[in-house]
Amino acid sequence: MNTSATILEVIDEWMQNLDVMEITRTSYRTKVQLWFRWLAAQRVDPRCPARRHILAWKQALEQQGRSALTVDGYVTAVRMFYKYCAARGYYSDIGAGIRSSVRYRGHRKGRLTSEEAARLLDSVDTSTFKGKRDRLMLAMMLLLALRTCEVERVNVDDFDRTEEGVPVLYIQRKGRHEKVEALALPDMIVELLEDFISIRDIRPGEALFASAYPKNSHRLRRTSISQIVHQRLAAIGIRRPNITAHSLRHTCACLMVESGVDLETVRDMLGHTTTNTTRIYAEEVHARMLIRNTPAKLVEKAIESSRRPSG
Repeated sequence: MNTSATILEVIDEWMQNLDVMEITRTSYRTKVQLWFRWLAAQRVDPRCPARRHILAWKQALEQQGRSALTVDGYVTAVRMFYKYCAARGYYSDIGAGIRSSVRYRGHRKGRLTSEEAARLLDSVDTSTFKGKRDRLMLAMMLLLALRTCEVERVNVDDFDRTEEGVPVLYIQRKGRHEKVEALALPDMIVELLEDFISIRDIRPGEALFASAYPKNSHRLRRTSISQIVHQRLAAIGIRRPNITAHSLRHTCACLMVESGVDLETVRDMLGHTTTNTTRIYAEEVHARMLIRNTPAKLVEKAIESSRRPSG
């Protein structure tokens, strides 16, 4: 390495520059430390490993019986580390181009149709605390494309209005530590929110989505949020294995693309850093359109028309 710093000091520096949650930072550190322990066991100088060593380590992890997803997580952490080192001029990016062990067939999460989304929202009885809470939660995930972790972090005082009077929600994105991004709220969410808050004893900083038991009320965690979504989906007969709580976000993204919203706007709505990830949704929508309206029918029509006798 082209630096006088020790390996541990470089790792610490990388950790400090990662814009991720603390639990993710800890996970990355553990994975990279395992990599350096493996190098030591192989008698490889930790300051000058080569690409072939990462490939050998990847193979060793697979031979240990670790799942493809787990192996991919370890290799990804090491690739990120050397990408950072390359950017700082410490070392070459020896992890660039190493393929994932995981092979996905299309997007891993399914989506709801617009009819299913409407049926999901309409199925919730809002005459109870739990019903008001769940319908608001589902609406925020379907209309604002919020992740479960983002829903979990919403407090009652994260809602505000701009100088023009537009209602907004300040959210803490995945991997972020502050609530600086504002999303404009559609009328449906404003109405559901006002109805829900009207039955709450509001205190500043309190979680918007809490348990339905007043005597032991606590913030709903993402696992509980996922369970609620699964239960609500099952109640209307949707039990497809690829439909999860994240599918509501996926549904929102696909419906935006189908409605003609440009990729940059969809990217901002989803909180993506670049349009590369957002493009997944556009490609899926395009693939569905090709199935529904295949150009093969136009070719077939052209060939058939040429067979018709003239005159």
